[in-house]
Amino acid sequence: MAQKNIIKKIISNPLVQTFLIYISGGWIVLEMTEYFINNYNLNERIRDVLLIIMLAGLPVAIFFTWYLSKEKEEDKDLEATPDKNVHGLFKVLLKKPWFSIPGTVMSILIMVSLIRLVYQHNTRVTNSMDVNVQNEISLAVLAFSNYTGDTDQELLVEGQHETLINELSKISQVKPLRVISRSTVNAFKNYDKSIPEIAKDINVEFLVEASVLGFGDSITLQLRLIRAYPEENVVWAQSFSNDFSNILRLHSDIAGQITSKMNLDLSSEDIQKLPAPREVNPESYKAYLRGMYHLNQLTPEGTEKGLEYLHEAVRIDPAEPFAYAGLALGYIEIAHGPLDPGDALTKAEAAAIQALKIDSTMAEIYAAMAEVYLYKLWKFNQAEKYFVKALELNPNLALTHYHYSWALYLSDGGSDL
Repeated sequence: MAQKNIIKKIISNPLVQTFLIYISGGWIVLEMTEYFINNYNLNERIRDVLLIIMLAGLPVAIFFTWYLSKEKEEDKDLEATPDKNVHGLFKVLLKKPWFSIPGTVMSILIMVSLIRLVYQHNTRVTNSMDVNVQNEISLAVLAFSNYTGDTDQELLVEGQHETLINELSKISQVKPLRVISRSTVNAFKNYDKSIPEIAKDINVEFLVEASVLGFGDSITLQLRLIRAYPEENVVWAQSFSNDFSNILRLHSDIAGQITSKMNLDLSSEDIQKLPAPREVNPESYKAYLRGMYHLNQLTPEGTEKGLEYLHEAVRIDPAEPFAYAGLALGYIEIAHGPLDPGDALTKAEAAAIQALKIDSTMAEIYAAMAEVYLYKLWKFNQAEKYFVKALELNPNLALTHYHYSWALYLSDGGSDL
């Protein structure tokens, strides 16, 4: 019985009750905050701010509970001598200070947190875009739409998408520009999302919509540059047409105009740092695009078919560096699977060396050389140099990032041997 009386006395203590109510209420607020952070991509610093406020408020709440409880004990005639100026609600607050103070504090905290969450939700992306404007501009090129009327051209349309991303990635070497990779953007291809929703999901300020209107000896493209925030706005729209032999120059010009509309004008010094676009053999380049499309499927069937197209590209134009780089990457892919006849890495090395002799400005060629040094020659330091060079030229080569990380892992393990 004595033990029960002690427990009852502890529980009935206003200070203990204040502490328990405050802690439980604070836990509810933090759980609500965590929910909004996880489901609405809010800034995690909100939780930290609320936690600091609640920790600072706890001793304040306990102090006022103690003070008002003491005042209540000293003024025992308060209830016996009703004051006309003391209304019902205020009476309750004076009778139950241990409830009123933490309850009031928690109500204020909940109100402030909800207002803060709503405000943060509406301004999070806008604020992040302001940071991007100050530091770097972010851009995503959405998957190209095929308006040629020929579904067989879909592979070539996808190739145009990757080519433009590659040209924009080159500009990121000389300008504060962040270009989202093709694999990330393609994740939204089959989803019905608005421009602001996509921009929010991948945290970019600008998006490019593009359509291929004609494909043959010449190509016609239609593009729109859209700024997603603070409100959706078409910044620039234009159609382009050129011979397919000048496809690289066409995409280089488009990339230059896009960056100019984003206030990233290229100076003459910037242009000199970038590789100059060259003419291509249209049929060889189309075979290359088809080959790379199948290689990127990362299946045995896709690899085999991709190599057929790449060999065709070489037969059409033996001086096409893209085709040799693709062959090198294709043979390296075969070397990792059951289709390797035993000489895949040797063929990959020969193709990579030939590509480098023809053109020393392509990121894909350095990526191929890096993988040859990694998987065939086991020269990790040299492989790393080529990996770094490839990613400097094009930071959006997803598989190159993968193989580079594998090279770093192997080099660390090899150092212990």
